Amino acid sequence: MIYADANATHPCSKEHLMQVMELLASSQGNPSSIHPLGRRARLLVEQARRAVAECLGAQAKEIYFTSCATESNNWILQALASKALESPQQKLLISAGEHSSVRMTAAALQQQGLCKAVTIGLLPNGKVDTEALLAQVDEDCFAVSLIHAHNETGVINEGEAIAVEAKKRNPALWFHLDAVQSFGKMDLRGLGKSAVDSASFSAHKVGGLQGIGCLFKKEGRILRPLFLGGGQERKLRSGTQNVAGIVSFGLRARYVQENPDWLDTAKQANQKLQQRLRKLPQVLLHVPVAGTVGTVTFFSVGGVPRERLLAAFEEAGICVSAGSACASGVPTPNLTLLAMGVEAWAAAHSLRVSFGEFSTETHAEHVADIVEKAVVALK
Repeated sequence: MIYADANATHPCSKEHLMQVMELLASSQGNPSSIHPLGRRARLLVEQARRAVAECLGAQAKEIYFTSCATESNNWILQALASKALESPQQKLLISAGEHSSVRMTAAALQQQGLCKAVTIGLLPNGKVDTEALLAQVDEDCFAVSLIHAHNETGVINEGEAIAVEAKKRNPALWFHLDAVQSFGKMDLRGLGKSAVDSASFSAHKVGGLQGIGCLFKKEGRILRPLFLGGGQERKLRSGTQNVAGIVSFGLRARYVQENPDWLDTAKQANQKLQQRLRKLPQVLLHVPVAGTVGTVTFFSVGGVPRERLLAAFEEAGICVSAGSACASGVPTPNLTLLAMGVEAWAAAHSLRVSFGEFSTETHAEHVADIVEKAVVALK
């Protein structure tokens, strides 16, 4: 089987799983307990926290472990909207390309009367319309939430630079990045010192276990607690820590930091795939030539419904997706593509191929072969 859905979840290696098990074997206490096993577990948690922080150029105390980036995004937006309750017409800015955890949360907050959610359009290349976004930043705007590297197109928004310009217009503004797909794919060591106030991450996007994420929150920025209880995560996110997940996250953070070329084969495979697909006039690529993370291809084939393509890939033993894993079962036009100006049929029948550390150019060739067969069948 060929796995080409790394943006949904990057597979764990057997070596990584063994590392996690070995570390946990002698540290199975509750990290909040004061006895030796508890202290050992706590040490593992704090080592992982430092490893994640180092990837961001941040302080360890600025990292808060959560269950996933969806939780982190919800936490930030709901907490900020509750602060804006005194003036519910205050604006929350998001882009038209946001992940559903941001888009749906913003819509719910507006429906509850907690804010006015303003959606900023995208340019044809998939980037947020920066001029339009900055034009909306004024004293009535309390927060911006922006996707950093897009989960479907791979397009990179210059979040740090946009945050600087936004803060010039409103220094009190909170600027949040959904950085799930940029962790491990971009150098983020300047994030901790940037104008960005918070960012969300998930371990399973870089080969860690599922069910563990984190929130970076800049020191000095006040955020209300997500859960109340035992006071774990410095009293902002109570609940017994997921030690296995946290250990996994820390190991992968250390790995991607020490191996900046870990996705080189993925980029080569993606480049090979795009080279072949660009030769087929029936194929429409929804990714620009430059300005992306370089590991993902989002495309549609004119005249070929995505269900037919998905069936062909499955029969060939190739795992791809119909876009974001959180929405791939919904047979409606992709909202990001519509915002980019892609016509509705193509937006509803697009597929995402995303490569990872274990991908090869041979895998890309097999993917391209399936697409070419579908095109030939049209004639």
